[in-house]
Amino acid sequence: MVPSLAIWLNRNYATTVHVLELLRNNPDRRKITLYGSHKDAASPMLTGCDHRFMESTLTGSAYVDYALQFCRDHRIKVFLPVYEQLAIALRANEFAEMGVAVICPSAESIELLTDKCATYQALGEHYELVPPWRKVACVAEFEQALEDLRPLGKPIVVKPARGVGADGVRFIAENEPTLTELMGPLNPTATAAQFVFALKQAQDSGVSINPLLVMPYLDSPEVSVDVLADHGKTVVAVPRSKVGRDRFLSAPEETMQAARLLVAEFGLDGLVNVQFRQWQGQAVLLEINTRPSGGLYQTAMAKLNMPWAAVKLALGEEQEELKPVLGARYVTVSSSVEMGSKI
Repeated sequence: MVPSLAIWLNRNYATTVHVLELLRNNPDRRKITLYGSHKDAASPMLTGCDHRFMESTLTGSAYVDYALQFCRDHRIKVFLPVYEQLAIALRANEFAEMGVAVICPSAESIELLTDKCATYQALGEHYELVPPWRKVACVAEFEQALEDLRPLGKPIVVKPARGVGADGVRFIAENEPTLTELMGPLNPTATAAQFVFALKQAQDSGVSINPLLVMPYLDSPEVSVDVLADHGKTVVAVPRSKVGRDRFLSAPEETMQAARLLVAEFGLDGLVNVQFRQWQGQAVLLEINTRPSGGLYQTAMAKLNMPWAAVKLALGEEQEELKPVLGARYVTVSSSVEMGSKI
C-alpha cells in the first residue's frame, strides 16, 4: 500500500484553499494528507486541510527550528513555505537531509527580489525591462526624483522598496483634495509636501528611513505570469491579464520571453510570479514574487495542475511535458466555505 504523501503549507493567501483542492484532486490520483498553519484560525485556506494548526509566532532561525520539528513530528515530505520563506531557504539543506522537499527559490534570489530597487539595479544590462525609477531615502533624493520624473507626464507613484501588494503605495497629488474628493471613495494619495514633511521629520528624529521606490504610474493592463521553474529553467508559464472584470489567459509573446529571461537571470526555482505592465509600448517589470501568487489557482483554466506539477518536480518524479491551453476569457467570483470546528 502506497503511503499518503504529507504536504504542509504555512501561512498563505485565502485563495490557497483552491490550490489545496488542486493538490487533492491531482491527476495521478495520489493519496495526500494536507497540513496547514496560519496565524488566523478563521483563514479560509485552513478549510482545505486535513490537519490545521495555529501558526507559530516565532521568527527567523527559531521558526526554522520549529518547522524542522513540525516536519519530523508529522512526517512531512513536501513543504511549501510563504511565511519566513527566506529564513527557511537559508537552511533548506537541513530539510533536504531529513527527506523534506522545500518548494521555494534560493535564499540569494529571495533576498534580492524582496527589494524592488535592488531588483531593478540587478537588471542593468536588461535596461529595456526596467521602467524609469528612483530610489529615495531622504528629502533631497525625493525632491530630485520628482524633478526627474514629472516631465514624463505620468502620475507619480511612491511605494516601499520592500513591501507586499499595495501596502504603502501612494500617488503623488499635485493639489490638495477638494471637498468632493474627500467625500468620495478612499484614494491612496499624498501631496509632495506631505512626503517632504514626513521624510524631514524622520531625518530630524534620527529615524532610519527604509528606501522608497519612486516611479511613473504604468497605467496599462497588468500581466501576471505564474511560472513553475527548475533552477533557472522555465518548466511551464501561464499568463493572466486583466482589463476591468475581464480576465484572460493570454499575453504577448514578448512578455512571455521576458518572463523566461528573468527566471533564468535570477536562477528561480519552484512556483514564482512575474508581473509586467507596459512603458512606451514595451513590457517592463513591476516585480517578481518568489512565492505562489494569490491567483495561482486560476491557471487550472489552462487545463493543467501547476501546484501538483510543482510537487512532482520537487520530489524528482518524472512527468509529461506540461502544455497549457491558453486563450480562456473568464471572471473571478467569491464563494463561501464551511469552517468546521475551531482549531
